[in-house]
Amino acid sequence: RSSDTVYRETINGQEAMRIIYNPTMIHNWTFNSPTVARYAIEFFEEAMPAPNPIAASSQIASLKTAFSVVGAVGLFVFFINFILVCLRARPFAVLAAAGPIGPQETTRRGKAWLWLGMGASALFAAITFPLMWVVGALVMSDFFNQHQAAVFGLWSLVTGLFTWFVLWLTYRKYAKAHGLSLREQGVYLSRDKVVPTILLGVLAAVATYGIVFLVDYLFHTDFHVWLLFGINAFEADKLVLVAQFLPFFLFFYAVNSVAVNVFNYVRIGKHEWVNTALMAVFNVLGVALLYVWVYSVFLTSGNTPTDAFMWGLSSWINWLLGMLVILPLAVVVSRIVYKATRNPYLPAVGWSILVTAMICTRNLTELF
Repeated sequence: RSSDTVYRETINGQEAMRIIYNPTMIHNWTFNSPTVARYAIEFFEEAMPAPNPIAASSQIASLKTAFSVVGAVGLFVFFINFILVCLRARPFAVLAAAGPIGPQETTRRGKAWLWLGMGASALFAAITFPLMWVVGALVMSDFFNQHQAAVFGLWSLVTGLFTWFVLWLTYRKYAKAHGLSLREQGVYLSRDKVVPTILLGVLAAVATYGIVFLVDYLFHTDFHVWLLFGINAFEADKLVLVAQFLPFFLFFYAVNSVAVNVFNYVRIGKHEWVNTALMAVFNVLGVALLYVWVYSVFLTSGNTPTDAFMWGLSSWINWLLGMLVILPLAVVVSRIVYKATRNPYLPAVGWSILVTAMICTRNLTELF
């Protein structure tokens, strides 16, 4: 049989039809492809003609996606500014920074530690994600009842631990001797800031999702952008899942925020934004390395790297599509909030809740 050809045959007195479509694209893109949508419409129009047909090419999904992007950007802007505005309120005023915060000066040796630490962390993230996919499948249980959430949770845990080790080593071998004060930079929070930090982080996430629920109620829509990410309303039972997996993500984003805003917030180049851009790139570099590895092998051999011994793994690697947005955006969010508070944990609390909810409320929950 040839692709894109309708075959007809009479079976038991009734005409049957069959057609095979074989678009040249990766698995994940078929969900968003106007071409694939056109195929489906044309097939059903051929099989069960509509009384008033609309052209298969008359699609508005791209327009919807564009507005979803605008809405999602608005949500993230709201999340940041909600925190900044609340710093003016009396219960959270203690969290506001006493003065301006900028990048620290460093030496050539300090920059060597910076590059080595970020490079090692990116490589570790790339190596461990396929391993955590396997581990996540093996530990599925009444607790780990979402494969994707389990994989991302375990990956967050191990990468967070590795980053913590890199920071500890950097502090012992270089940063401590060169004047880095963990207390002054907010790594050690004073007692009067612990509760307000947790409360404001939770409140910011709840307020952001409050907009999502309001939009869902009024307009029956959400903030879904392809398979990159989706922020949508959910049923109350999903709160249990969010609570189960939240500690894994909270640990990672707390350590990640300390790395980005305390240890790696150094002057690079003439402009401050250069450091922020560099942190965003390295935060997602491990994911990018995985995509380069998988699809370079696929383009040269016609197979993915793991096809010979573990079918399907390369497909699950595409779960990382969302991380292409979430990880660099985490840097931008945490940097803005840190500059206003000198508190690396405040953005981590709110952001980890958002990310956990995005993952746990959009994936298959299995019963054991």
